[in-house]
Amino acid sequence: MRSKRNAFAAFLAVWTLLLSACGQPENSGDPARSSTAPAYSLTLTEVQGEYQGKDGAEAASYRFQRPSLAVTNPEELSEEDRETAQRSADQFNRRMQEELDAAAAEGKVMGEDVLARLDEGLEPPMPYYEETDASWWMGGDIISVRLDWSAYTGGAHPNYAVSGRTFSLALGQFIDPIQIADDPLWFQQEVSDLLIQKAEALGEDYTGSYWSDYKTTICRWNQGAALFDGDGLTVIYSPYDLGPYAMGPVELRASYDELSAFLGEGGRAALGLPEETE
Repeated sequence: MRSKRNAFAAFLAVWTLLLSACGQPENSGDPARSSTAPAYSLTLTEVQGEYQGKDGAEAASYRFQRPSLAVTNPEELSEEDRETAQRSADQFNRRMQEELDAAAAEGKVMGEDVLARLDEGLEPPMPYYEETDASWWMGGDIISVRLDWSAYTGGAHPNYAVSGRTFSLALGQFIDPIQIADDPLWFQQEVSDLLIQKAEALGEDYTGSYWSDYKTTICRWNQGAALFDGDGLTVIYSPYDLGPYAMGPVELRASYDELSAFLGEGGRAALGLPEETE
């Protein structure tokens, strides 16, 4: 008789537990949990300056841009998610502001140098300038920042270069682009081989002018202007990277169809790409 009472008591306890679980929302009583994901927006921050000679004519100028990241739905997030998202935004903005401050400091040095030259009677053939335009793409957990830099600080012609920054919202930090993939080293090597093929497919006008070590430079694609967007990866080699200035920049592009096998499921998810279907 005792065993039957014990069995019934156990059954009643389990049934009560099931009813309790089914009758409560999943995150009831847990303010740290939320089904809403953080949302972000990017805006441009800019600094600029201008220097004039004694005649009032422009002698030098600088203008630099960097993006600034903000969390747009903090009130919809749990306290934990809100703090995590804000830390990511703060980390992104700290790096961008440091770069902006350093660029502005260089711009001021350039301007003061030009004014000193003018005082010595050394007038440049054209006003000095330095500027950087910023643009970006955001997909999944990744922000890909493009920086187009141009300047004239003496010499025969202006200079131009492109660089890139990759930020992971999931990690809350800037990363090497290869870290997006499930197997970073494999991704780096396979993309290198693919880009070399694309560089050689541009034809004799290019291949005949490449530096002798151009393949080594191409293989360092992740250290330069590696830019992700909605269609794939573009790697831009600035003038002098792969060949003489007259060649100009060289853009090599790989679609996500070409990269998919190397990215892995985690890499595709990080970029906000749909899961592959068999």
